[in-house]
Amino acid sequence: MSGASYFSGSVKSLRRDKDGKYLAVAQRGNFYLTFEPGTPQWVPHNRISARRIQAMGFRSTANGEPCEGVWMSLNGGALASTGDPKYRDMTVESKELFKTAEIRTGGIGIIDIAFRSPTEAWAVGGSGVIYYTKDGGEKWQFDISGNELPCNLYNVKFFNNGKLGFMIGSAGILLRKQFAA
Repeated sequence: MSGASYFSGSVKSLRRDKDGKYLAVAQRGNFYLTFEPGTPQWVPHNRISARRIQAMGFRSTANGEPCEGVWMSLNGGALASTGDPKYRDMTVESKELFKTAEIRTGGIGIIDIAFRSPTEAWAVGGSGVIYYTKDGGEKWQFDISGNELPCNLYNVKFFNNGKLGFMIGSAGILLRKQFAA
């Protein structure tokens, strides 16, 4: 990336949905970019608060069905999401589109989120923290499964239509969670 000093640098994460839309987070976390097939260039967007963006992703279920919108984690353990597909519109300010979630992380950062269904999602982060929501991401609950883990958890993935989940962390940690049908 290049241009004004605010929009210069590299990206630290890149996500693609099944329709070919992309989300990228700037290395410094001071903005994010979107790209949609058929558009001539990437579009930069301001972050929603003074906190830097940690990670972003599309809201989609375990079987790949879109739930509309995106999620964003911010430094200090804050989460926000939007169900509004117009998040790419440059005429709408990012702060107006994202709604902050109710989550108590104690300042520990959230690194990845995956949705099992349009209403159920799981989040992982530093110090082995695991959170889940059953209301589409408005209120999050702490899961004690990672309490004694000596690692950070970096990814959460679901397979078999959300019946099987994996959480991957540092130090060779791999958690497996089986869900009832």
